[in-house]
Amino acid sequence: MPTVTPKTAGPDMSSPKTQILAALRRASWISGQALADAAGISRAAIWKHIHALRREGYTIQASSGRGYRLEHAPDHLSPEGVHAGLQTELLGRNLICRRSIDSTQNLAKSLGRQGAPEGTAVLAENQTQGRGRRGRSWASIPHGVAVSLILRPKTSPDKAPHFPLLAGTALARAVSRVCGIWPGLKWPNDLLISGRKVIGILAELEAEMDRISAIYLGIGLNINAEAEDIPPDLASVATSLRIQAGRKIDRLDLVRALLEELEAAYYAYRLQGFGPIREAWKEHNITLGRQVRISSGREIITGTAVDINEDGALRVRTEEQELVTVSAGDVQLCPAV
Repeated sequence: MPTVTPKTAGPDMSSPKTQILAALRRASWISGQALADAAGISRAAIWKHIHALRREGYTIQASSGRGYRLEHAPDHLSPEGVHAGLQTELLGRNLICRRSIDSTQNLAKSLGRQGAPEGTAVLAENQTQGRGRRGRSWASIPHGVAVSLILRPKTSPDKAPHFPLLAGTALARAVSRVCGIWPGLKWPNDLLISGRKVIGILAELEAEMDRISAIYLGIGLNINAEAEDIPPDLASVATSLRIQAGRKIDRLDLVRALLEELEAAYYAYRLQGFGPIREAWKEHNITLGRQVRISSGREIITGTAVDINEDGALRVRTEEQELVTVSAGDVQLCPAV
């Protein structure tokens, strides 16, 4: 998939506090005047914002001879924390953060129906009523993040299956970039490491007869859970990025990478269609070439997954050598023989 470099939003899209945080992140020490210049405010106003950041849990050292230094950033979601250093022009620029929420998808849908702009993102550290595909619940494992995004692609409803695959490729790149580990993509919407799920994707559609009104892209990330944080009934199927990487992951770094890689993939899709996304998905997939068992409604299909087509559907060669197309279903990867 071609790399599309997103443009950086101008200073008018960020608060002075966000600009101060971004400047602190870029330098080991920075003077009060340089912070004032970066934020577009007076030097006298800097101290007020430094105090506000300290109250939010940021540790900022001050030296009369050297200026200011950011020593520690708290591990919680905030618009200022996400925006500091974020290199997007669309995704996440309108951002809502919650410590706990019933469902990020519910809030995103409510905002979307009220006319919220494309790229609006809802983030939460905990969901009480999170959900996955086909009406299932999504367990909110501690120290993770739930994200829902509003997309308004100018395309027809039959293209909606492209978006979970687009999101999967972007998320795989974000995880590789921040965590240094290579996740596998299981069709249609899961990221696995060592055979266990770390990220789930849900795309919900609102459409008219010939055009998409909105796609609500929901993403659940298991980030910094340790083994004891994972419920016993999920221990055999779920893991976290921290467990797999062997170190704590900076959640804000990962959220920023997620938004940036998603925007790049989305822009590439708008310019070039599904072809490059399809090829990028194949690079990370762990589905093709495997024996699979697919539950699709009341039908069970078994065979070898051989390809995904231009619609994003899975092509399976059955034991009877019939080539069938599966547009939706739950895929179980059979153990390699």
